[in-house]
Amino acid sequence: MKEINTNSLHSNVPVSEFMSDPSQCLIYPEEITLERIINILEYCNSGVVFVIDNDFTLSGIITQGDVRKSLIRDGNDSPNIAAGINTAPVCVSHEEDAAVALRLMRQHDFVVLPVLDGKKLVGYISIHALITSFSPERLYIIGDYDQTDENLQKHINRYKFASMFVEGGIVLDCACGSGYGSKILASKADRVIGVDLSMESIEFAELHNAAPNISYQCQPLQKLDFNPRSLNSIVSLETLEHVQKDSVVTYLRRSSEWLDTGGCFIGSSPMLRFRDDKPYITNPYHINELPRDVLVSTIQECFPNFQICFFHQGIRSFFPLAGETTGFCVFVARKTV
Repeated sequence: MKEINTNSLHSNVPVSEFMSDPSQCLIYPEEITLERIINILEYCNSGVVFVIDNDFTLSGIITQGDVRKSLIRDGNDSPNIAAGINTAPVCVSHEEDAAVALRLMRQHDFVVLPVLDGKKLVGYISIHALITSFSPERLYIIGDYDQTDENLQKHINRYKFASMFVEGGIVLDCACGSGYGSKILASKADRVIGVDLSMESIEFAELHNAAPNISYQCQPLQKLDFNPRSLNSIVSLETLEHVQKDSVVTYLRRSSEWLDTGGCFIGSSPMLRFRDDKPYITNPYHINELPRDVLVSTIQECFPNFQICFFHQGIRSFFPLAGETTGFCVFVARKTV
């Protein structure tokens, strides 16, 4: 098995907390046939079959991709499936830090890693389980996305909407997350600066959503500092609800100074809902949802000498904000002097 080099990134949570039961994905060497491998792959949905000895020592893995390669190489009539087994797979210890496993999967473009206790297979870990647990509020999108997922569509369409107000120049993407939005903005900007508090997200962005005109950095918005009038656009989607209001106000006021004349600040935030006359927040990661009128007045106060428009987002549509008091408010503030 290949040795793992650990690094400075730690979650303080062991791999064992995230691993899945491999019992449905196992095969002994003497049982290996094309039909048997395909049946296991279809049944277990892991995309991987683990080859083990009688004492559960892992001797190799075979993936759906390996099966396809065997069929292409040998033909459908006599594929040598055993020849496609990876006998030196990358593995991770059940005691290893989960952040190391996530970094390893991203570096090698793996979606699954075998988990060992010594040499014995005790489970497997998927990248989907890790990224969901590490950052439940962040979307890790690479390339195409599921067009049927309304949540994904709303996130993507907010960035597409924001990109309509970008005409070259330098764009700050504040709370850029995994970088999928920075990549959308980069198609219209001369340069995009993607900033996020999470090093996990920044490293994912650099690996999967890089572009020649994007630079990423790990930085809290409270410490951001740019020269006056040095930015042409600032995009700050789904940011304000995650930051205490006093910090939000400071950030917005400083942003108004960073923008050049004609530049736009494009932001978004959910409007605080009420149930039985009490604030109703269902997302535990939102610490600063504001009622509609408070949100609007805060934006207006922080952006003097700006022309401001407020919108209400559907899935694909953005209508001028009217009487809506719930849902997502998206605003565009353009500097006039």
